[in-house]
Amino acid sequence: MGVPAGSAVDSIFLGSPVGAITRWNLPNERYPPPPRRRTPFPRSPAWERTEPPGTPPAPDRALTRLPVLSPYHCRVKMVRSGGKRSNTRDLFQRGYREKGYINLSTYLTQYKVGDYVDIKVNAAVHKGMPHKVYHGRTGKVWNITKRAIGVEVNKRVRGEIIAKRIHVRVEHVRPSRCREDFLARRAANDAVRVAAKKAGKAFSTKDVKRLPQQPREGFTMTGIIGNMTTVTAVPYDIVRENAL
Repeated sequence: MGVPAGSAVDSIFLGSPVGAITRWNLPNERYPPPPRRRTPFPRSPAWERTEPPGTPPAPDRALTRLPVLSPYHCRVKMVRSGGKRSNTRDLFQRGYREKGYINLSTYLTQYKVGDYVDIKVNAAVHKGMPHKVYHGRTGKVWNITKRAIGVEVNKRVRGEIIAKRIHVRVEHVRPSRCREDFLARRAANDAVRVAAKKAGKAFSTKDVKRLPQQPREGFTMTGIIGNMTTVTAVPYDIVRENAL
């Protein structure tokens, strides 16, 4: 009876370092060698995920492995909502000595179609409040309703400026002063033209053209040579000042 080559018994007789006979060393088909894994991940029970029950065996496919996440990584982080009134704690804050009851003049102010108004949100009135993007903008009145005013405002949308028409309650608008300088300059120019016509002079737009602030004109100071007074510092005398 011969000993199969490569067995543990053969290794013992040949002086091999294999000193123990196990079921993997014996050439028995009942205990075949375990299959080798085809995954580069290390063998760790924490990273192993077995197939669900009932899955047919797939010897050619590597075992599916997913990372084990701790409770710290699994918790959900609260994100910023970005709602309609986000970042408006200081934007909608009412000014100094403007808190409290709303003045009666806010409701008695008369607006006409074509007037310019400034949109300033009053945080105390939630009805008819415009979006925060329109806060601080100037628009033109195009419609008047019972409690609100239709304002046409320019808005930049994807690099293009378009006219937006919104309705805002009277608590959130106020008459604009953007045309005061223009109206005053127009009245002054008309007065200059009327005066030139009465004097028989030719009127030109160069006479009323706006110019930047010019430097001051030079002048000569006279009559001050004889009235000049020389002021010098008096030396400090410790004896005269009675400091001792």
